[in-house]
Amino acid sequence: MSRDTVGHTTLFTFGVAVGCSLLVSIAVTWLRPIQERYASIDRDRRVVVTAGLARKGEELSTREIAERFDELDTRLVDLDTGGFTEAADPREYDYAAAAEAEGASVEIPKDADLAGIGRRAPYMPVYLRYQDGRLESIVLPVYGRGMWSTLKGYIALESDLRTVADLNFYEHGETPGIGDFVENADWQARWSGKQVYDDNGKPALGIAAQALPPDDPARRYQVDAMSGATKTARGVTGLLRYWLGDNAYGPLLDRLRGQQEGDSP
Repeated sequence: MSRDTVGHTTLFTFGVAVGCSLLVSIAVTWLRPIQERYASIDRDRRVVVTAGLARKGEELSTREIAERFDELDTRLVDLDTGGFTEAADPREYDYAAAAEAEGASVEIPKDADLAGIGRRAPYMPVYLRYQDGRLESIVLPVYGRGMWSTLKGYIALESDLRTVADLNFYEHGETPGIGDFVENADWQARWSGKQVYDDNGKPALGIAAQALPPDDPARRYQVDAMSGATKTARGVTGLLRYWLGDNAYGPLLDRLRGQQEGDSP
């Protein structure tokens, strides 16, 4: 067949397209395990930092991350019962994918959906830090809707399971210069020591609607309002109160507190 014919040109173009498609498919297949491995390492690093096993900004090798992560007890919790489950590997369980699968997810009642996520996974991974056999802290994944995006982070609670040890947001798509305050290290540090619940035992952790006077009792569980970022602030408050409430980690935290009180003399 002459190279100048339409048929030859068509076959050549088709062959190039198929060849390129195959190369892209091979590259994706080959790179996927590497991408998943890096994603796993990055997740472990964030958990290690939130658990207080590394400083924010500290440079850690892959081996150091793995060694410190291994100090944590990684478990999968059934959010309905608050008990740990072996329904899946907590290291491999993709709660974001499970939340999007209608047959595998739980619909959140509208009046309880403070995080604005609609549905959640039935299970969530949690990370417990023990010292001398006693619970030192727990790290919980949290996420919810902000103004423009889904905010994703981790919150660590101290051994009393009522006090914030650390709060880290690591992913969002909020307005630069306004809603992106959530990734500011100084702002995140303000949460340390805040109480999760009010005097009635209801989740009260969040961002105040306005600046709080120095002697305002609400300072126990709220940080000051952020100027110009009202919707993002509401999103942060909503997701924290949702995940620390009865429809999410509340049953787990109640169970763990009960175990601690049972261990007390």
